[in-house]
Amino acid sequence: MRYAISLLALLIAACSGGQGADSPAGSPSGPALAIVTSTLADGLVSQTYAATLQAAGGTQPYAWAVVAGALPPGMTLNGQGDLAGSPASAGSFSFTARVQDALGAQADAAFLFTVLASPPAAPMVTAISPTFGLNDRAVPITLTGTGFTGATLVQLNDAALTPLTNLVVVNSGTLTATIPAEIAPGNWTLRVTTPAGQSAPSPAYAARNMTDPEAPWAFAVGYMDATMPGASGDTPAVRIYYPATTAGQNATPSALGAPYPCVVYNHGFKPPVLAGGIDYRANTFVAHPLAGLGYVVICIDQAPNNVLFGSGATAQANSQRDADDARAAINYLASLHAGSTSPLSGLLDVSRVGVAGHSRGGDASLMAASDERAALGAAARIRAVAVMGPPSTDSQQSGAPIQFGNFTAVPALCIGATADAIAPYSQQLDIFALAGSPSAAFEINGGNHSQYKDSSTQLTGDSPATISLATQQEICRRYVVAWFNRHVKGLVVSTAPRLPGGAVYATDSRIQNRQSK
Repeated sequence: MRYAISLLALLIAACSGGQGADSPAGSPSGPALAIVTSTLADGLVSQTYAATLQAAGGTQPYAWAVVAGALPPGMTLNGQGDLAGSPASAGSFSFTARVQDALGAQADAAFLFTVLASPPAAPMVTAISPTFGLNDRAVPITLTGTGFTGATLVQLNDAALTPLTNLVVVNSGTLTATIPAEIAPGNWTLRVTTPAGQSAPSPAYAARNMTDPEAPWAFAVGYMDATMPGASGDTPAVRIYYPATTAGQNATPSALGAPYPCVVYNHGFKPPVLAGGIDYRANTFVAHPLAGLGYVVICIDQAPNNVLFGSGATAQANSQRDADDARAAINYLASLHAGSTSPLSGLLDVSRVGVAGHSRGGDASLMAASDERAALGAAARIRAVAVMGPPSTDSQQSGAPIQFGNFTAVPALCIGATADAIAPYSQQLDIFALAGSPSAAFEINGGNHSQYKDSSTQLTGDSPATISLATQQEICRRYVVAWFNRHVKGLVVSTAPRLPGGAVYATDSRIQNRQSK
């Protein structure tokens, strides 16, 4: 009996042919047959046309046919799905194509085939809005013109033929797109690509320079003089440089790129008896390019805090006072931003700050970064430090090491010079060894300690430079701006050539002994 039941089960399975209950008739289990071509390119009267309809699923080979509607005169669809011929008349022609597989399964799809009487005109751009923008940020634009239907690409005519993003064709005469951040500065036309071709160059779009310290800056530089509340009850004089609509003292600030990140600049050792007519608030060799490229820069005259002789104050103590005032300067800028009467009201971003300095001012900058991190942790406002010729030892304490604190969380750029007899490059390397990652150091060939300022007044104890003041300033400007653009503004593409690993940095013969981590 058990044998008879088993034999019956085998006979039933054999008769079923192995098909599941859900298998379609005439087709094995697997993807269902479907036509995957969804649209057809337009044809042109009397011009040769060829396209092949595509299907998927089922069992090949396929057979194709038109089962409803009609093709234009002069066109045929063969059994392999090839739509070919030379359409004889213009118009829109609706038809339904059917594909059948080897087991008889079928699928249908409706198509609209348009035949044009003459070739469509290539797109043309007649206007761009806005006509300019800052190149450190993405800028949405609107193009006006003709023939935009089906546009697939909008490009700048820059060296990289940069494609715009977020392309939306509103209608045949309007499209919107976004110019990416960090394109090269300059005046660029745009090109629109559609199935009908590519437009001629458009009216120009001006990418105003916020990235390149060696090209004309986006802004004129204004400045204002003031006194600020110091950290220890003093009131140091300050000069504030800012992006302006016109250049000069008390010029109107520009709101175009606001809110602006900030930089605090600390000058070097200031002797009790001033010589050479040095304006310790000036420092235009770094302040001007930074302001022109979209920073607000405050330069502090630390005179009340920098008396070394008679008082018995040490370099450690004086640099710490200056560090405290550097952080007080950030608070002062914050008050200008929040106040209703300051010309800079509402224009500053004091959550993004760089600190820079020369000599003892460099020491103060590093201490300020350390103290800021210790006090505020992840909310620290100081994002990067750039120092020029900072000493690592205290000349008022028999060369004892300066105690900087812990600034490893802040990217630090240390610049030295081969003819610096006051704080030789070995001292910058001492500081670099204390820095975290990313940090960098290099030495200027032929530079000295005296030329990290606006004037070339020779400082006592320094060696003569073998390069000009302008050359040493240009080197500092190039790399300090790139450092802050990367680590304060967050720019990557435009800064890469001037940072470790970049072509400009690697091939600049004016610097040597490069270090990075």
